[in-house]
Amino acid sequence: MNEQWIQAWGMSHAGMSLFCFRGRGRTFRLTIHSAISGRSLRLSLSNRFSRHMVEIDAAYAAPCSAEGVSTGECVPLLFGGQRGITLRGGESCRSDAAALPVPAGGFFSVSIHVVKGKLLSGNALDDAKLTVCRGNHAASRAFAHVRRPKDSLIHLAEKVLGMYLSQPIPLFESVELLNADEAANIVCFGDSITQQGQWIRPFGQRIRESFPGRYAVINRSIAGNRILRDAYAHHPLKNFFGKRALERFAWDVRPFSGIKYVIVCLGTNDYIQPGTIDAPRSDRVTSQEVAQGLEALAHNVQEMGAHAYGATLIPFGGSSQCSPEKDAVRVAVNQWLKTSSPFDRVADFDAAFAREGEPYLAKEGYTGKDGGHPSSIGGEALAQSIPLEWFV
Repeated sequence: MNEQWIQAWGMSHAGMSLFCFRGRGRTFRLTIHSAISGRSLRLSLSNRFSRHMVEIDAAYAAPCSAEGVSTGECVPLLFGGQRGITLRGGESCRSDAAALPVPAGGFFSVSIHVVKGKLLSGNALDDAKLTVCRGNHAASRAFAHVRRPKDSLIHLAEKVLGMYLSQPIPLFESVELLNADEAANIVCFGDSITQQGQWIRPFGQRIRESFPGRYAVINRSIAGNRILRDAYAHHPLKNFFGKRALERFAWDVRPFSGIKYVIVCLGTNDYIQPGTIDAPRSDRVTSQEVAQGLEALAHNVQEMGAHAYGATLIPFGGSSQCSPEKDAVRVAVNQWLKTSSPFDRVADFDAAFAREGEPYLAKEGYTGKDGGHPSSIGGEALAQSIPLEWFV
């Protein structure tokens, strides 16, 4: 029997200055709806984008309901044989394997109790449910989620920015299952267009329905992320946009087994951000530079033995950050992607999204209030533009 560790869930890490959590004396439970099966589980945690030490004294996994209520034995997760672990700033860790049968389509939870530490490393995704409470309830069957005052600020920020902001999740980096059913991962490696989930959710649902138990779709995306450059050093939200994709590929994609496909959806922030609050004008790039960065990512994927799929860049003309000069970079990159790139296949997001006769703009109703990021309608159109035959 050929067994392999496959991610049931995973996310990239960036600085969480906007969403940071107090960790002292709190339990964090992540509830995951697994697309794949496994007989054992291991958990990865990361403190990569923090200078603060985080101390964890308990970690558990359990089968559960969709609401995170345990329905079976709660299994302790050990780290080098120990029940707890201390993560210094910049450190990551992976637990020992723990026996926990998970059926494809089943729910399970992973819970940790943080003794002390300010949680500044994480991301914002809505493909798993995070529950938080005071006290050590990592082994409890259930506990009530305690909302933070900061959660209301997230909703306010949504209104001000005119864009959807996903649920913030600290510390958790990945959960892998030991799978014997030849399952694999489809990793979506992108920026906020992917991270927000508007296209990856319906795409993941299509994959689950068409290939039950065969693939887990993993969202390894960061808002504001660029291919060629790190987040602007003087940006008010330090590290919020993460490390440049060419660098973070080394820890977000390469270390994991079982990755069969990587969909690269990047390049928008490279041409959009320069000249705004997000990056100085001196950071402006040419279409050739963006193409070279995408080419390097495609080769990195192929060197792993996985299939590299690209995606054309959607129009951002409705955003205040865009201009005809900037959009010319996007148009040239898209032409290269469709005619000369080394990607094995390219999904034409642009064709699915652009307004007929006004390709600088998205179709009516396809974006949120910010005029750039996909709405649920636009996300569905992008998801449908990826042929399922590519994964047979």
